[in-house]
Amino acid sequence: MKQISLQEFVDKTKQWDNNSLKSLAVDNSISEMVALEDLPFSFVESVGFTRLIKHLCPPYNLKSRQYFTSFICDKLFGKVSQKILELLKSFEKLSFTTDIWSDNCSGVSLLSLTCHGITKEFERKMIVLKAEVFNEDRHTGENIAHKLKDILSVWEIPKEKVKCVVRDAGANIKKGVNLLNVKHIDCTSHKIQNVLQAGMKAQESVVAVKTKCKKMATHFHHSTAAQDELTNIQKRLNQKPLKIIQECATRWNSTFYMFERIFQVKESLCLYASSNDKIPQLASEEWMIVEKLIGLLRPFEEVTRELSAVDVSISSVIPLIATLEKVVHDLDSSDEHIGDTITVIKDELIRKFSGLENEILFATATFIDPRYKAKFFKNTSTKELVIEHILDLLRDNETDISSNSLYQNAKRVRLNNKCEDYETDNSLSLKETMSLLMDTSDSEEDDMALPGFQNSVHFLIRKTVTEYSSEKRVAGDVDPLTWWKVNKGRYDLLFPVVRQYLVTPPTSVPSERLFSGAGLLYTPHRNRLEGEKASKLLFLKFNIPLLNFNY
Repeated sequence: MKQISLQEFVDKTKQWDNNSLKSLAVDNSISEMVALEDLPFSFVESVGFTRLIKHLCPPYNLKSRQYFTSFICDKLFGKVSQKILELLKSFEKLSFTTDIWSDNCSGVSLLSLTCHGITKEFERKMIVLKAEVFNEDRHTGENIAHKLKDILSVWEIPKEKVKCVVRDAGANIKKGVNLLNVKHIDCTSHKIQNVLQAGMKAQESVVAVKTKCKKMATHFHHSTAAQDELTNIQKRLNQKPLKIIQECATRWNSTFYMFERIFQVKESLCLYASSNDKIPQLASEEWMIVEKLIGLLRPFEEVTRELSAVDVSISSVIPLIATLEKVVHDLDSSDEHIGDTITVIKDELIRKFSGLENEILFATATFIDPRYKAKFFKNTSTKELVIEHILDLLRDNETDISSNSLYQNAKRVRLNNKCEDYETDNSLSLKETMSLLMDTSDSEEDDMALPGFQNSVHFLIRKTVTEYSSEKRVAGDVDPLTWWKVNKGRYDLLFPVVRQYLVTPPTSVPSERLFSGAGLLYTPHRNRLEGEKASKLLFLKFNIPLLNFNY
């Protein structure tokens, strides 16, 4: 074993200068840990952490809580912000999601704004721009507009660069975004949940069953002893212990998950109820209704889950809604148990989504997705109008379109005549149904002649769009951005359209995920955390990994 010299021993045990590169690097790593792991600032002064640092790095002088609060909220935030600012300037168009979250314990409200862009390398990026402190009693449209305008100004984002803002249907936030005078759309998943809520209220038998199931879920949620007893029953039956899931108004698909779980533990619940009168019992007919409701709600859960994926854009909305309509269309509205619910859901789907194809934003995004193109357009003229729109964008180099409608009073037709040639098997998942709909010939889609142009530049544009339109659609599991990246040399003229129309997310889920992080910030140990500090911590938590820690 090599014996170290006296100088080496001195160097190894000598305290680092607080401003040395080594010391600052450790400061930075500790600051990252606090932000990324939702730790309170006081963690740096905890006994366990101070002992760990002393053991791992004796020369390092661990700083105070006040030092790290300043380091994180000023220095670290400043460095990451500068990198994000540079990244924002590289995008051609940006889309956004926004929402409002409130914490009852701290009294803090946050207004979120997440930003979405596609790089020149066809990588999708989601940036948290701000979780702005927002006074809970002043959620007016004017105040929302003022806050959003300030955030865009700080990040030097001109209105012309905003492609679209995705928001929920609340009147205040809708008014606020409208005052910005930018394109904005409803969160698709919120609209789907509104469809289901209307359907679930339409039939007394369904309302009665749902009420009983909610009472069951509430009983076990509020009583640890009851949950323990149910768990013991499941163990005696050699079943995997499962907890009852509660319905939550703000959690999408929670009604479906509640029904599904209750039906999964049916035997255990019946045994529990037989010796406990604190929960209602379901009759055999009511269990049948639960089972039917699970089948009815399952495709909606699949669609919502698909739309909530991090790599999905609005290009999938028209195909998924069309598939959902096909699945629901084949359900039996005369069913004595849930027939009225089915009827209302069918009607609400049409009412809320009938104009979807008329929206140029959705239709163009669908067409430039190589998985879909014109396959799910119901109106024969939609493809031609979308292509004309793309040609106009390329010919005139337009980056913002004022019109938000392809045409008025479009006649509704079937998704595809071939869809009527078979009945949907209700046992198929939504994805399997979509595969059936997609697995038909493209011949009818590709025989439309495009209008010509007089000069060579316009001819080249027309030729590029025609070639893309005529090419066979790719499989449903192909990432559209990866496909465009691979085909870069063939369709480079279309890239500006792709980067601005595949950028918009279909839901406000990115903002809601941000607020799940906010919930972690406001734990009992951090309930006094100031709103501005919380905002900066959320910014760092999401954006440091986005930059791959290179800032």
